[in-house]
Amino acid sequence: MISGYRSISRLAAGLIITAVAVLYCIWGNTDRVGWVTGDAASYLTMAKAYAQPGGDDITAKAAAQSRFPPLYPLLLARSGASGDLHRAHGVTLACLLLALGVMFYWLRSEGIEPLPAALYLAAVSSLPDIWLAALSIQSEYLYLLLSVAAIAILVRFEREGSAQWLYAAALLIDLAILARSVGIALALPLLIALRSRSWRERLLTLVLAAGPLIVWYALHHARSGYMSVGGTLVAQRLSPDFLMGQFASVRHGFEQAMLLQPQWLNPLTDSLGVACLLAMALRCAKLRPDALYLAAYLCIVLLWPYPGDAHRLLWPILPLFLIQPALAFTNQTGRGYWFPLASAAAITILGLPSIAYAMQRYGDPHADAISGARSNPLWYWPQQDVAIRFALAEDLLLEALQKIPSRVSERECVLSTRPEWINFFGQRRSEQALPADAPPAAFAASLKACPIVFMTPFIDRGYGDSMYPLARLGRDLEILDYTYAADPTQPGKRIEFLLARYAPPAEP
Repeated sequence: MISGYRSISRLAAGLIITAVAVLYCIWGNTDRVGWVTGDAASYLTMAKAYAQPGGDDITAKAAAQSRFPPLYPLLLARSGASGDLHRAHGVTLACLLLALGVMFYWLRSEGIEPLPAALYLAAVSSLPDIWLAALSIQSEYLYLLLSVAAIAILVRFEREGSAQWLYAAALLIDLAILARSVGIALALPLLIALRSRSWRERLLTLVLAAGPLIVWYALHHARSGYMSVGGTLVAQRLSPDFLMGQFASVRHGFEQAMLLQPQWLNPLTDSLGVACLLAMALRCAKLRPDALYLAAYLCIVLLWPYPGDAHRLLWPILPLFLIQPALAFTNQTGRGYWFPLASAAAITILGLPSIAYAMQRYGDPHADAISGARSNPLWYWPQQDVAIRFALAEDLLLEALQKIPSRVSERECVLSTRPEWINFFGQRRSEQALPADAPPAAFAASLKACPIVFMTPFIDRGYGDSMYPLARLGRDLEILDYTYAADPTQPGKRIEFLLARYAPPAEP
């Protein structure tokens, strides 16, 4: 009887995971870039450079100066996806499906039965930040795969004590950091695992964990990098007011990652978050690798000086974070069935309204007038007017960028707040516009070296207003291209993009 039940449970678990995989493959089946203003342009530029060493100078220089770690674009390059968006989405989605498989294996190793484990993974897969990422060319899925695999290997090492598992975990952690810099949080459980090992094993483990990373940062000379944010953190005054503000941002980011709509479910989200934090603390006291990693990761997010990034930073740890209460109770009671089911039920209650809302937005007739709207994560923004404006702005941005090759010669340079857009979509060399507080002499020198300027209605970090630096250029402009459309959500206003050449009068 028991063996028959287990066979049925495993079969049901397999069917559930297969159904999740099929639904994700249907949902992520697109040849659109998705989130145009996201990081896709940078990743695809790097992938193109890695796929074609010695190719065009624009791509090579842009890749050499990118702030992003290399592993995800290297994966795209080696899988032949650097110039094929459909394949790029497929490779990215495969990382998620593999991550779910590794997560299932880890949950089983923690004593959770197959059916509850599969239902939990299905519930987590229903959360909006996770399925919206399937529309983007982003590194989060790869990072999720590597981080969960590292945790699973560390747990295996704890049980067997074999050094080979320790070395494997070190390599996976190194790869995770080379996928996303925040993977440095995985160093904490690795260091704890080394506490009772020999000096030889400690040294070899640290070499495996840090060696490739050190080589990369020694050879790669980016304009800026996420590791350099540490200087910003040191400069911050970690006052109670600062920390309270950061905590509020992280809390809001957690709610965003869990919900699109409706807001009346926020109390359930907050309650679940508190339960997960308490369970995580209990498991940290027992030095559980997943809990230690989560604690380190959450500290990084709490201190991150850009609060608006909280929800994007949080979602790659949601599968590990949300299972903490079930793991805490399972380890104490030995019951790996009902507590995981309770977690799955709570998460499903949060996830289903967002799916219903997304289905409504997918069928919205406004999407027919905006190219690629349904394949853009911004189309599913909770406020309909904001979603329409964002999706239209991204469509116009892509149109404006694709016209640049016919307006700008290959020898010329374009100044922009986001050079990666010009490099990839516009296929022209671009330089970073100086920030708003740059002195006039430095600003004038940058215009002399790069007199063509691309301006957008977006406000990027370090820049004071939209259409930057239009206000600093005055009237000495030759308009090369003006791309615009009426804003359907604000009568009388336009969404506009401007390409202009700075042409001051010659000195007498």
